[in-house]
Amino acid sequence: MFPTDPFTIMLIEHLPRLRAYAMTLTRNRAAAEDLLQDTSYRALRARDQFTMGTNFTAWIYRILRNSFISSLRRAKRTPLPIDDLPENLLGKRCDQEDIVLNRQIVQAMETLRPSQR
Repeated sequence: MFPTDPFTIMLIEHLPRLRAYAMTLTRNRAAAEDLLQDTSYRALRARDQFTMGTNFTAWIYRILRNSFISSLRRAKRTPLPIDDLPENLLGKRCDQEDIVLNRQIVQAMETLRPSQR
């Protein structure tokens, strides 16, 4: 069953070129397919905002580009797993043991004869 809605027909006609552009942006087939799906979803959801007779190509490409930029921003905000963090960020080495050890060394040195110090 082929759609008769002009908006859906235009969207279907643009899919091959949108897929190629998505591949150019993502350089990954799976990511490009996800981007294309997200773009199609957003376009169908915003179909009431499109005015027939205007430049559909520019409108749909803008949606794809903005979806790609949004996905990059989301990826930047994703925190690193705690296993991947360097150890010096997870905690600070405590100084208590060093202080006790230094006191013990000083006490042991005081028991030595001056010639051995």
